[in-house]
Amino acid sequence: MAAEILNNHGVVIIPTDTVYGIATLSGNKKGIKRIYKIKKRKLHKPLSILIPSINWVWKWVEKTKNLVKLCENYWPGATTLIMETIDGKVIGLRMPDYKPVIEIMNITGPLCATSANISGKRAPVSAEDIPEKIKQACDLIIDFPFPRPSGKPSKVIDARNKSLKVIRG
Repeated sequence: MAAEILNNHGVVIIPTDTVYGIATLSGNKKGIKRIYKIKKRKLHKPLSILIPSINWVWKWVEKTKNLVKLCENYWPGATTLIMETIDGKVIGLRMPDYKPVIEIMNITGPLCATSANISGKRAPVSAEDIPEKIKQACDLIIDFPFPRPSGKPSKVIDARNKSLKVIRG
């Protein structure tokens, strides 16, 4: 059901290994706009792209030995890697260590996602923690009882240079 809603340009709430998030297909411009509106998020703050496997990275980013090694060291897991795309854009990619979300993405492909909270507020670690306004604005809430998110947002590392820079974490 989640994959069907996402494939029909929907916006869903999903648990991950870190926190509950709001997600839509990575190419769904309407869904992405909805997420910004739902969260009251400033447009200059980009969303992360969740991927189901490392192979997806090479659809956007030039494959190098260093990046392959970096991805293998951090994923799956609670780290977002900021990279420069082949066409010069900057994206943040993460492969969560959470099988239910990976299974959904194996059907839909990558998801644009961010935490399911109003910007600046605490990120939710359970469906009960998600503000009612956010729940009502989304098309579906996916809630798996186990495993529960850790509650710690992902570490963010700028991987655009050989000298990695920790942005958050």
